[in-house]
Amino acid sequence: MKRTMLGAVAVFALLTVPVRAGMIGDSVDVQLQSTTAGSEDGGNTTVGGSVEYPIGSFPTYGPCWSVDITNTQIIIEWNGSPTSLGPIACGGSGAGSFPGPPAETFNGFEIILNTGGQFLSAVADPSSVFNPVITLSGNDLFLNYAGTTGITQGEESIIDVITAPEPASLPLMGAGLTGLYFVRRRKAASRQI
Repeated sequence: MKRTMLGAVAVFALLTVPVRAGMIGDSVDVQLQSTTAGSEDGGNTTVGGSVEYPIGSFPTYGPCWSVDITNTQIIIEWNGSPTSLGPIACGGSGAGSFPGPPAETFNGFEIILNTGGQFLSAVADPSSVFNPVITLSGNDLFLNYAGTTGITQGEESIIDVITAPEPASLPLMGAGLTGLYFVRRRKAASRQI
């Protein structure tokens, strides 16, 4: 009986240990935000093997930005050049910047995990060319590039992230306690016979 109990406790302990999860298959929403220019929603999408938000996903404020989300990284790339005569020309050469004046308080991207998971950590990858101020808030990740200018075509900001699935330890604990109850009940019934 002791072996059964120890086995049940060991299985329960292994099932309640949090696991590291990636973002492949998760539903995400990316928004380009500026405190002065407003925000533009790229829409919900599922993280897969291609670029989730290609050039043109943010047509009003950032038509030349692309956002690729992998299992453990968010890669933001500049693919254009501003012209002095009008709108941004994608695919040219030159330096880019984020919409709005450099002195504003927030200017960048918000990435939202819609599937119930949350961000545990996010740091700029060593190979990243331009880096944001990173803020985590549960299932929201804020990448603030306020004041960032002089980004040339093809340069990337790479953010390494670790996510966790929605906590499921309470239902597992309940199932474990219920199992222990039935084991004890069976043991007490066998003593009476």
